[in-house]
Amino acid sequence: MKIPSRKIWITLLALCFVATLAQAQSTLTPEDSSISISEHDNPGANHTSNSEQLDETLASVLESYLEAEQTSLAEKGYRSSYKIGNLDPRLSERSCLAPIALSFTRSPLSHSRTTVLAECKQPASWKLFVNVDFTVMAPRFVAATGIARGQRIETAHLLMREVQINKHQQAGFGDPKHIVGMLAKRTIRPDRV
Repeated sequence: MKIPSRKIWITLLALCFVATLAQAQSTLTPEDSSISISEHDNPGANHTSNSEQLDETLASVLESYLEAEQTSLAEKGYRSSYKIGNLDPRLSERSCLAPIALSFTRSPLSHSRTTVLAECKQPASWKLFVNVDFTVMAPRFVAATGIARGQRIETAHLLMREVQINKHQQAGFGDPKHIVGMLAKRTIRPDRV
């Protein structure tokens, strides 16, 4: 009689662990888990899989997080909008029993294409990066007419317009005293910062 190989034993052990984990997860109550609800706890509900619930939960938590950032920017005088990129399709392979922690990897004030890091600590720690296009608009002074290189900038050359401030490295000027009287280092076309 041949003894099963080590790979078979490891596979069997992994299957037993997954079955035990699935059984333990199905006995959780809504107070124990923010994502999974067993059929016994809510008999009349429209049931979806844990992965679909995680997709929906992550999307709603992400939406709330971005709306809070939008409100924070509005309080500072900025107008903003965002578009969430596609969620990682591997999300369906993950579960999360703890609240999902979110954070920006780069500030939306300085980068229009940023990433939000979603982290879960339980049952197994995982991280997911979600692409977000975040547009931040603010009133800035732009050239009303063309300004030649070497020309002294005057108030008549300037016009206040709402522009996207996180698209380029230079966000522009919100106060004319920072611009008026300076010499143009380069030719500035109309409607440019």
